[in-house]
Amino acid sequence: MVQALRRWQVRLSSVAAAPDQIVIRKVPRKIWLLVLMVMVGVLPLVSVAIAGLIADLSGCGLHEGFVQPCIMLGADIGGLLYNMVAFGWLMLISLFFFAGGLLGLLVEGSALLIRMIRRV
Repeated sequence: MVQALRRWQVRLSSVAAAPDQIVIRKVPRKIWLLVLMVMVGVLPLVSVAIAGLIADLSGCGLHEGFVQPCIMLGADIGGLLYNMVAFGWLMLISLFFFAGGLLGLLVEGSALLIRMIRRV
């Protein structure tokens, strides 16, 4: 089921389409590539947000200067949280992937919208 949802999308041929007018078509690979680029671009931000959430919930300090001890469930996770925050510096590189993917999705979405308007 999940594989079928990933490979196909349902598109109505017009705004007031009857059920027999539903057209099923394959999602182009470049759309999946652009979505992947956006996800890669957001990944360092997600890492920093999760590290901050864990540090707040456990009452630990968190910054990029040095590793602070953070005991959670009997284990010190300060080093892990430090590495997750330091991973945020990759955002400087991954922002280009994010911007390129978002711009590409905007262009592809605009082109699809123009094609749909011209058909009606």
